[in-house]
Amino acid sequence: MTSIFENTKSKVIIHLLHDDTLNEDNRKKFIRTAEKYSQQIDFVDVTRYREQIGKDIADFYKYRLTIGALYRLLTWKVLDIDKVIYLDCDIFVNLDILELWKIDVSNHYMAATIDMYFHNVRGFSDVKVQCMLQGSNRSKYICSGVLVMNLKKLRERENLFEDAIDWLKWHPHLAGSADQDAFNSMLHDEIKIIDIKFDYQDVNAKDFSDKIIHAGAGQKLWGGIVNSKLSSLYWKTYLLSAWGENCSIDEIIDRLCEVSANSQYTHKNWKQCMKRVKEGINNMIRRRFTGIITLLVRDVYYRIK
Repeated sequence: MTSIFENTKSKVIIHLLHDDTLNEDNRKKFIRTAEKYSQQIDFVDVTRYREQIGKDIADFYKYRLTIGALYRLLTWKVLDIDKVIYLDCDIFVNLDILELWKIDVSNHYMAATIDMYFHNVRGFSDVKVQCMLQGSNRSKYICSGVLVMNLKKLRERENLFEDAIDWLKWHPHLAGSADQDAFNSMLHDEIKIIDIKFDYQDVNAKDFSDKIIHAGAGQKLWGGIVNSKLSSLYWKTYLLSAWGENCSIDEIIDRLCEVSANSQYTHKNWKQCMKRVKEGINNMIRRRFTGIITLLVRDVYYRIK
């Protein structure tokens, strides 16, 4: 949120979708951060919708994501506006967000970038089979971490929230990315593909200017990223937020040492990892076809079930 305010000249309203896990201390810090930049924050409590999401679905995804990841399915239900930008929590905005806002989605449900993991997979793979079984297009498979959403058009599609929950209920074996897979399956023909700079996922890049950086896949901005440029961007901005306003030098050093220790642990295990590379290469083809067979068997099972 602070990275948006730091890089954007326009007025911004943050709509924070939350449940009853948001405590009073963090609420006050959100408000203080917005007020510091003379910006506005709107708290939207979606706790009552958890029952509609369903315990089975929530339990299924809580170890791979969080139930909060499914709250983006509620945007067109709980926000009385026609257009909104959705951002994951592991995002750093290093451009004027107005540039993203100006993208025209009047004829689409939403705009998003291609998911680079799906796009970069080559050859016959379980990823291709997964997309085929989902009914999605691998060459147009989008990442839902950054979305420009046409809420007016989404509301016109009756029962979309209920349909998405039903899709997740009946396709858990195909929905490792939860709502992202539902969007790609149900809306893929009506999603506008935009420049990759708006959901830039290479945390090892040399240049992060004029980009929205998405540190997904286990590499979070607040720990685990070795790239000094990106870490510097994050921590400098962190200190400008309400969370960093009272940080002592000792607290900052402790936090950075913690991240450094995690990085050193990774390097210590580098030799051990290299020993496994040969074995990994030998098993790669076997795993790929095992993954394909597993997907097909699961799909048959769930269809029969």
